[in-house]
Amino acid sequence: MKSLPTAFTSPPLMEGLVSSLHRVLGPRSSPTAIQALSIKHIVSTLQVHVPDREQARRWREFLLASETGSGKSFAYLLPLLQDLKMTESNPFPDQVRETRSRASINPRAIVLAPTHELSRQLTSFAKSVSHDIKLRILSASRSNVPNISSAKSASQMARDLDRIFGEGEAGSELELKGRGNAQDRDVDVLVSTPMKLLEMLRGRYWREERPRFPGQNNEKKPEVGFERVEWVVVDEADVLFDPDFRTFTQDLLSDISKQRGHPVSHILDPKANIAAGPVHYPFHLLLTTATIPAMLNSYLEKFHSSMTRLASPNLHRLPRTLKRETVGTSSGNRNADVEKRIKQVWAEDAAEGRELSRIVVFCNRSTKVHDLCAYLQKEGVKCVEITSTGEQRLRGSNKHLAGFLKNTSPVVADGDDADIPRVLVTTSLLSRGLDFSPSVSHVFIMDEPRNKVDFLHRAGRTARAGGRGTVVIFGKGKRAADLDRDLKKVRY
Repeated sequence: MKSLPTAFTSPPLMEGLVSSLHRVLGPRSSPTAIQALSIKHIVSTLQVHVPDREQARRWREFLLASETGSGKSFAYLLPLLQDLKMTESNPFPDQVRETRSRASINPRAIVLAPTHELSRQLTSFAKSVSHDIKLRILSASRSNVPNISSAKSASQMARDLDRIFGEGEAGSELELKGRGNAQDRDVDVLVSTPMKLLEMLRGRYWREERPRFPGQNNEKKPEVGFERVEWVVVDEADVLFDPDFRTFTQDLLSDISKQRGHPVSHILDPKANIAAGPVHYPFHLLLTTATIPAMLNSYLEKFHSSMTRLASPNLHRLPRTLKRETVGTSSGNRNADVEKRIKQVWAEDAAEGRELSRIVVFCNRSTKVHDLCAYLQKEGVKCVEITSTGEQRLRGSNKHLAGFLKNTSPVVADGDDADIPRVLVTTSLLSRGLDFSPSVSHVFIMDEPRNKVDFLHRAGRTARAGGRGTVVIFGKGKRAADLDRDLKKVRY
């Protein structure tokens, strides 16, 4: 660790990246452990030299593993964006296309995330550090990207693309200036969920064996093409390679490889019941994760045994600045216990002359989220309720999380912030990857997490980037005591 870079400098980073980093993180900012590892072992490894153009490009695989709040997003964006910019005007031979793709969007890099909220925030991060090097970033969140039908006229398609690339809010899309032909507006980085990209490629109803209604037709022009893809980043890899999501992630990686002219297979050998063997993709593959559970480790050993693994020294540990509390059930009504502790936090803030804290409450079920939010609203505690099926998630923006996410502010009517919700109630849906604001001083865990990995992700929404925070666990009895004992083992 002593030989790792201690500052963002050029070289090895491009001057445009350094200036953007200093503008976003501060002029005296320095790399975190995982960012320093990335600069030394990925950025330097991918330095491009003109004589190498005579050779076939060597595709590499990396894993970045680091605790929550350690800056993993910037750790992978730096090599990704720098490599894209350096090869933009001097591409490798296999990146030069003789024919134009049929698709409307043809990215050079894909960043995959498990949720649309995280996709939009990652887009905002990528946009902030690519401002000076002028790369084009697009978020394909659920409501941001319209269906672009082949039946539309060229002028209609151009208007659609203008709307997709319109400036909008931070974290949605990047504006492309000028009046060039819409067909020339290729994207450098496309950020999305695997399911959304599969829908854009295969059609909206691709998972259905039979038509949902008469006349339904999935045979249409794809909205996205993968012939140019040089990079695929899988953010929150422990989620996207979990058995519940793995098939969709693998399907997408296979589709990208097929369009790149190098089909791959993840199929098990039914006779031997073993993996088909290591998979070698025709693009750089970079995985990031805050945990390496046994399931992910086994998957990587089977399919990516030669992957370069870079891990921070604090992986699987809680930050030292995170305080832990356990609250037993005192009233017999856990909703009331949560309300009481919220008001205690705010009373402490008022006594110290601080702005009232924001609090994130995690429940295990959507029904509990709704029940708790209804109770808090009745008791005069304004809150935001977010579940997987909530209407707010369909708006195509992160406005419903304003104030809770980093670098976002809620709209205040007439200068009165009394009506601004300061409590967010959700499930583990929002526990993965999202960078919450330093104003989120407390995380309440109302129900026991599924495991320690789930706890690490929930607790990691506070005390981020060296800040202070408190995680409050509600419950009593042996299960709560066991969890509390286990957490002491991963504290430092």
